[in-house]
Amino acid sequence: MRGMAARSLVRVAAQNNAEWCDAFCRTHGVVGRFRAGSWFSPVRTPPYYPDAVTLLPELSVEQLLSGIDTGEGCSVKDSFAWTLRLLGFGLCSGLNGSSGSGLRLRSGPLGDGRP
Repeated sequence: MRGMAARSLVRVAAQNNAEWCDAFCRTHGVVGRFRAGSWFSPVRTPPYYPDAVTLLPELSVEQLLSGIDTGEGCSVKDSFAWTLRLLGFGLCSGLNGSSGSGLRLRSGPLGDGRP
């Protein structure tokens, strides 16, 4: 699959993953929110679930992190593998690594089987 079709599938997969995270979190009393470009939770999500999921590759780091608790234990599901932008922003030391801010990053496009 090439070009536009592959990009469309990745966006659909990212949206589906965010909807799953939202539904799962709600079963634990955590109410997430959708906005242009991401899903996020203003409070810490259950273990193994991200605090934010990217829905668009054009999302800025500031947009992604606004509204979430970036303290210890924070995690972001990067649906479009823009790890280098986060590294350049000084937020994490590497893929699935942690930073001084406590942010953990999981990279896509389809992830590693975890939400």
